[in-house]
Amino acid sequence: MGSSDNYTRVHSELYGNHFRNEMAVFGQVNANIRKKLKGTLGIRWENYKLDNDWTFAKPVFRAGLNYKLHPFTHLRISFGQGYRFPSIAEKYTATQLGALNIFPNPGLVPETGWSAEAGLLQGFQLGQWKGSIDWAIYRNEYQQMIEFTFGLYLPDSLTLPSLDYVGFKAMNVGKARTTGTELIVNLTGKAGPFGVNLQGGYNYNNPVDLNVIKTDSTSNMLKYRVRHSVKGDVGLSFGSWSTGATLVYNSFMERVDSVFIDPLFGNLIMPGYPAYRENHHKGYTVVDWRFSYHFLSTAQLSVTFKNLFNVEYVGRPGDIRPQRSCTLQFYVRF
Repeated sequence: MGSSDNYTRVHSELYGNHFRNEMAVFGQVNANIRKKLKGTLGIRWENYKLDNDWTFAKPVFRAGLNYKLHPFTHLRISFGQGYRFPSIAEKYTATQLGALNIFPNPGLVPETGWSAEAGLLQGFQLGQWKGSIDWAIYRNEYQQMIEFTFGLYLPDSLTLPSLDYVGFKAMNVGKARTTGTELIVNLTGKAGPFGVNLQGGYNYNNPVDLNVIKTDSTSNMLKYRVRHSVKGDVGLSFGSWSTGATLVYNSFMERVDSVFIDPLFGNLIMPGYPAYRENHHKGYTVVDWRFSYHFLSTAQLSVTFKNLFNVEYVGRPGDIRPQRSCTLQFYVRF
C-alpha cells in the first residue's frame, strides 16, 4: 500500500500556462488461496486539481486469479476498473497543423471504464528447445471516452461556417467497447551451432462505438483503429556474432473521419489524400534488420536498418511514417 503525489506546472504556447496536482492512495493484496491458486485484490482512489478546479474520482478496483492446472499450464482471469482525467493537452491545446486546426475543450470530463481478460499460458520443452504459448481473450468498456473528433466548432458569437473553425477537438464521445483475442508464442533453443530466439504474436481487435447504429461492417467501428496486427522477431547468435529481424503487420485502417475521404473537402483540407487512400486500401508490413559483433565483453559494433524495404505507409491521414534508415553504432563499456 502507499500514496503518490504528482505536481506539474506547464508554460506552453500550445496549452497556455497551467498547473495540476494528482494525489492518490492505493493498496493491493496478493495471496496464496490454495496450493495451486493465487489471487490478487487491489484498490486505488485519487483526486485531481487542474488550476483551481478539483475533481474527485470514485475508487477503482482490480482483482485476478491464477490457477496452476499442471506444472507448465496456468489459467488466469482478471478484472480491473479504470478512471482517467483529461490531460492538459486534451483540454487546452490550440494550434494549427497545416490546414487543420486543433481546438481546446476546457469542459472535458473524465472517462471511466473496465477491462476483463481470461487467458491460458502453456509452457513446453522439446529437447534443447523451450517455449511458451499464451492465449487470451479480452473485453474493455468505456464511458465518456475521450477522442479527438473532427467537426465545425463555431464560437457562440458566429453563425456562418468558415474553414477557420474546422478541425479537431477532444470530446467525450460516450460509450465504446473493445473485444478481441491475442496469441503470443516464444521459442528458444539451438540449431546446430546457432542460438535461436523466436517471438511472435497476433492480435484481433474489434473496437465498437456504442453510440452509432451498425449498418455495415465498419459503420460503428471506432475511428483510427486496425482489426488485425502481427508482430514477429527472429534472432540468431553464433559466438560473438548476432543478427535478427523484426516484422510488424497492421491491417488497413478501415474507418477515418469521413471528411478526409470526401472528394471535395478532403482535397481542400489535405490535398491528395482521398485518392491516396483509395489506391492504398490494404495493410502494410514493415521489416527491421539488425547485426552486431561483440569485442570481448566490453565493446560492440552494430548495424540497424529500420524499414528495410522502404515501405510507404501512414499511421493516420497525413502522417507518413519514416522511410528506410541505417544506424551504425559502436558501444564501449568502461
